[in-house]
Amino acid sequence: CGVKLKLHQWNKFSESDRHQLVEMPCNTNAEIEGYRSQLHELIQQRTGEPASDLPVDPNPAWNDVETIPD
Repeated sequence: CGVKLKLHQWNKFSESDRHQLVEMPCNTNAEIEGYRSQLHELIQQRTGEPASDLPVDPNPAWNDVETIPD
């Protein structure tokens, strides 16, 4: 979803937070944006720091079932 989640941030999440993220749908563009927003909010709430964003490759090599990545 384009959010860098650092280990020290993940460690601040409660078991409930983690379970919520694991179970939250993240397939459609709307779901991905909702997941992204939720993750940004959780990072801010639990750590007091803003989340860092990462670029998202729209066509990652691992998603091409016809070609084995180098």
